[in-house]
Amino acid sequence: MESATISRPEEARRAGAGAEGLRSVAVPVVIWAALIAVGWLVGTVLNDAGTVIMLDAPPLYGDWDLRYGPGVLIPVGVGAALVA
Repeated sequence: MESATISRPEEARRAGAGAEGLRSVAVPVVIWAALIAVGWLVGTVLNDAGTVIMLDAPPLYGDWDLRYGPGVLIPVGVGAALVA
């Protein structure tokens, strides 16, 4: 006579997928947060020591030159199509 609780492989896979999926997302997020924290800490230590930190990269420290023209229509149309 068989037992009333038969474990099926597909059910076991589905039950473990939630924890494994969360772990596979959590590890990179924790590593990313640690890298951000280390960067902030190093920058703070350097600033406190009197070191001048120059950020010449446009995404970090730059100007935005806003221009309108016919080339703007294509990205706006693609964005609208993606949202819709």
